[in-house]
Amino acid sequence: MKRSHLAALGATALALTPLSAHAQSLDDAIAAAIETSPVLDAADARVDGARARLTQARSAFLPQVTARGQYAQAETDYGAGTIEIEPRSGVISAEQLIFSGGRAIAGARQARAGRDATIAERNGVRGALIADAAEAYLGVLSSRRAVQLRSANLAALTRLADQTQLRFDAGDIPRSELAQAQARRAAALAAMAQARAEDAAAVSRFRRIIGIEPGDLDAITTPPEAPLALDEAIRAAQDANPQLIALREAEDAASAGVWRAAAQHAPTVAVSLESSTIRDEFLPGYRAEGTAVVARASIPLFTGGRISGEAREARASLAEARALRHAAERGVVDDVTTAFEGHQAAREAELAARLQVEASRTALQSIRDEAEVGQRPTLDVLDAERDLLQAELDLDRAHAAVIVSAYRLRALTGMQ
Repeated sequence: MKRSHLAALGATALALTPLSAHAQSLDDAIAAAIETSPVLDAADARVDGARARLTQARSAFLPQVTARGQYAQAETDYGAGTIEIEPRSGVISAEQLIFSGGRAIAGARQARAGRDATIAERNGVRGALIADAAEAYLGVLSSRRAVQLRSANLAALTRLADQTQLRFDAGDIPRSELAQAQARRAAALAAMAQARAEDAAAVSRFRRIIGIEPGDLDAITTPPEAPLALDEAIRAAQDANPQLIALREAEDAASAGVWRAAAQHAPTVAVSLESSTIRDEFLPGYRAEGTAVVARASIPLFTGGRISGEAREARASLAEARALRHAAERGVVDDVTTAFEGHQAAREAELAARLQVEASRTALQSIRDEAEVGQRPTLDVLDAERDLLQAELDLDRAHAAVIVSAYRLRALTGMQ
C-alpha cells in the first residue's frame, strides 16, 4: 500500500487535547446550575418556609400585643331632646403566656427540627445537582470528542474508498477489497449519525441541568477529592449524609410532636395587661379610662377523644420516622459501598483504557509499516484504525466515569 493511503487512514489517530484554552470550566457550569436550577429554588423555598414556621413557633414565648379602636356617630334621645355624640374608644392589651404544659417548648423544638431537616434535604438536592452537572458537562465533552473522532474517521475512509475505486478501475485490486472499503465507509456514516444524535442529546441535557448553552468546554484532567477507603466513606456518610441528617431531624420533630400532643392535657396560664380609654360614649364630654391585669387559666375537661387521638397519631408518626431512619441507615451503607466500589472500578477501567490506547497505537504503527512493504492487506490497517478509534472513545468514557463517580460519592458522604 502506498504511504498516501496510510496517511489518509492515519487521520483518525487523534491525541486527547483540550478543546479550548479559554473555555467554560466545570466550576463555571456547576455555579450556573446552582444559580438557575428550579429544583434547588424549590428546596430553598422549603427552607424559607421552615424558617418562617420556626419564627411562628418561637412567638409563643413573647408577649402578644394588640390594639383595638372604635369610632361612631350616633344620636341619643333622652326624652328632652336629641343629642348627637361621637363615641370612640381605644384598647391596648399585652398578653404573656406563663405555662402551657410544655406545648410552646415542644412546638419550637418541632419547628427547629423541621427547619434543620429541610436544610439537610436542600443540601442533598445541591449535592445531587452538582453530580448531575458534572455528568452533563462530561457528557458534552465526550459526545463532542466522539463526533470529532468519527468525523475524522469518516473523512479518511471516504478518501480511502475513492482511492480504492480508482485502483479497482485500473485493475490493481480485486472487487472484494473495494467492497470492504465501501462497507467500512458505510459503517462510518452510520456511526457518525449516531454520534451526532448522542451529541444533540448531551447538549439538551446540559441545557436542562445547567440552564445555559454549552460553549467551548475545558477538558477535565483530575477528579475531585473523594474518600480513599470504604470505611472512611461509610463513616463520613453516617455523619454527614444529607438524607440521614434529614431523617434524624424528622425523627426529632416527630418526638417533639408526641410531647406537644400530650401537653394538651395540661392547663394553660397567661397574664394580660389591658389599658382602655373611652370618650363620649353616652354624653358629650363623657370620659372613662381603665387599666386591668388579668390572669387566665384554662384546662380541657372533655374533648370527645380529640387530644387522645392526636397523641396516638403523633406516636405513630414517631414510629414511622424512626423506622425510616433505620432503613436509611442501612441503605446509606449499601449506597456508599456501591458508589465507592463503582468509583474504584472506574479508576481501574480508565487505567486499562489508557493502556489499550497505547497498545492500539503501537499496533497500528506496526501494521502500517508491514502494509507498506506488502505484508499486510488494507483490511488489517482498517481494523487497526477501528480498534484505536474505539479505544480512544472508551478512554473518554472511562475518564468521565471516574469524575462523575467521584462527585456521586462526594454527594453521598456529604462533601459539598
